[in-house]
Amino acid sequence: MKRTALEAPADARARRPRRRPRSDASSPKRAVGWCERVGFPALGIEAIKAKIDTGARTSALHAYDLEPFSKDGDPWIRFTVHPDGTAKTATQACLARIVGQRMVADTSGRRERRYIIETTLCIGDLLWPIEISLTQRSYMRFDCLIGRTGVRGRFLVDPGRAYLAGRPTNGRSVPEAKPEKNAEKTAANKSTIKKRTAKGAGTAGRRSAVKEDAVTGKQT
Repeated sequence: MKRTALEAPADARARRPRRRPRSDASSPKRAVGWCERVGFPALGIEAIKAKIDTGARTSALHAYDLEPFSKDGDPWIRFTVHPDGTAKTATQACLARIVGQRMVADTSGRRERRYIIETTLCIGDLLWPIEISLTQRSYMRFDCLIGRTGVRGRFLVDPGRAYLAGRPTNGRSVPEAKPEKNAEKTAANKSTIKKRTAKGAGTAGRRSAVKEDAVTGKQT
């Protein structure tokens, strides 16, 4: 039976081997919320609120006063950011190496050519290199957006919660909980307070008994 032109492509697709989804034995167990405080220690940004957006492929950072230049034959760029993402009067001058330029579409579908830099991202106590685009995001709620390529293979994203990772450490070790000073003295004080409480309860009971005997006229 002769196949028509419409049937042939469908039959060819049916004969193709199906690709199995890649399984990751070391699947991530840590979770992040739909927004987190992240750090860019190489840029001098300690903590900035960022939207974790798995619908976006490329991460983005609000930056202005972009000034590309050459350093030791490599392309670099100067730019300015708001380091905490909220106080628009606070500014931070940054330097980063350019790894390329790329056409990126924003949430409204508008495409623009952006500079792409490579820097270090910190979420919680984890740091890793990330590529991020520099763009104008003054009209957005968040100055920073972390796309799916930035968190892929590292976290599970819980869209119903926020700020699960805590404040970024930016490579600094988290201080351990200090042991309680003078633990023996504290324990002795607690024991003394307990004895005084018991003694007070006994004295109150005896006073109550004396009052009751006075009322009934019974001698003790």
